[in-house]
Amino acid sequence: MKWKRIFVLFLITLTVPKLKAQFLEDAEAMGLVKSSIDHIYNFEFAQADKYAAEISKKYPGHPVTYLLKAFSMNWRYLPIDSNKEKMEEYQKLLQKCLEATRQRYGSGSTDPEAVFFTMASHGYIALTHNYRGEFLKAVGEARKAYKSLVDGMSFVEVNPDFYFTSGLYNYYVNVYPEMYPVVKPLMIFFKSGNKAKGLQQLRLGAEKGVITMAETCYYLSHIYLAYEDRMSDGLIYTGKLRRLYPGNPVYRMRYIENLLHLGRYQEAAKENLVLAKYNKGLFQKAYYCFDGLLKERNGNDREAKEAFSKALEVPLEMQYIKEYHAMAFAGLARIADRAGDKKLAKAQYKKCLEYAEYKRLIREAKNYK
Repeated sequence: MKWKRIFVLFLITLTVPKLKAQFLEDAEAMGLVKSSIDHIYNFEFAQADKYAAEISKKYPGHPVTYLLKAFSMNWRYLPIDSNKEKMEEYQKLLQKCLEATRQRYGSGSTDPEAVFFTMASHGYIALTHNYRGEFLKAVGEARKAYKSLVDGMSFVEVNPDFYFTSGLYNYYVNVYPEMYPVVKPLMIFFKSGNKAKGLQQLRLGAEKGVITMAETCYYLSHIYLAYEDRMSDGLIYTGKLRRLYPGNPVYRMRYIENLLHLGRYQEAAKENLVLAKYNKGLFQKAYYCFDGLLKERNGNDREAKEAFSKALEVPLEMQYIKEYHAMAFAGLARIADRAGDKKLAKAQYKKCLEYAEYKRLIREAKNYK
């Protein structure tokens, strides 16, 4: 859930001023949207559906109704790319959102609401291509959202939720081609970014955003952990998400990881026991990886090796846990090195590099001699 979402301009910024009843100025409707999203983040889907139904009743056929359903599906059926039937339904909802936006505002509208829904829908479609490793298609879809994205950069003073999309773009537009050189020729069509400005905008979005606050915190924490090596800064945002949405195992997973990076092992162990209760594969992979790190820290290489091996047995899901796959290989490499088997250690680090995204992990693997 990670850098692959570069152009995925996540849900419901909802800067929507030009309806017969202006949505943004409709405090009741905005409250319903915020409540629905908060319940979705906390994995309370029945409660979220009740608020979504009220929104649909008040604004039938509005783009927000389709995008909210798509957003809910993305979390409810996590990882949605593993469910063919639900993925098809999800993609149809995104297309309906685009159609509803065009019908309401016309093609190419610069109305802020139209800008957002066009940008978000194309972004989600781009993400489905990323799920499948179709990076050129993902960039191609992102190009369709590009005009809306640029238009959205001018709205940050009007609505702070746009700090999220603007900050993501400014930071990641340089990172994506570095990670995947195959897309570099296509990047000439995109405006250049600014990493420092992107970080500043994301911090503002995490502080001032309303609808996109949680997504901003999540992506900002990932940037700090993966690319900036600023673990204490990351904890500001992983901790905030953990407090606000204790029922969300993805946010708990990221919080545990952050605690481990900071050496706060007792807290991490306690949180990991809760994560163990979630039986979906992606959470099991994270649990075993973290358990291996904790056992390795305690000097128990035998049990650590067993835990890392169990983590690798869980099928890989690229959206959220690819890095934990790499971490497990790195853990096995360290254990092999301590056992005096340098050949095996090198082989495990080589596998680690096939999946690693985090700078510190890549550095560890490449520096092994």
